Amino acid sequence: MKSLNLFICLFLIGFTAFSQKSESTKVKYTTLMIGKNELNLKDLGYTRIVLKDGSIKKNCVITEIGENGIVYIKDRVLHDMLIDKVKKIEFDEGEWFIYFEADHRPVVSRDYHIQ
Repeated sequence: MKSLNLFICLFLIGFTAFSQKSESTKVKYTTLMIGKNELNLKDLGYTRIVLKDGSIKKNCVITEIGENGIVYIKDRVLHDMLIDKVKKIEFDEGEWFIYFEADHRPVVSRDYHIQ
C-alpha cells in the first residue's frame, strides 16, 4: 500500500513538473525590438488591429503576442485573436506597423508591404 501511494505521489510530481515546463516553453512576446531599442507592447497605447477580412478593431491595447494569437484589451475587456486573422497592427497614428511572418513571428516596421 505504501509503495502504491509513493508511486502515485511521484507520478503526480513528475506530471506537474512536465506540464509547467511545457507551458513555459511557449513563445510569448510582451516586448518587441525596433533596431536596438526595446518596445514594451503596453507602451504602444491605443492601436488599430486590421483584419484580413477588412474589418478594423480600434482603440485596442496589445498586451501579449503569442505563438498563435494576440491578446488585447478593448473597452476594458480582455480579448484574444488568432494571428492568422490579423493583417497588421497599426500604432503611433499609423506611422508604425506590426505584421507577421509566415512563422507568426512579429515584425515592427514603418513600411508595410502586402505580401
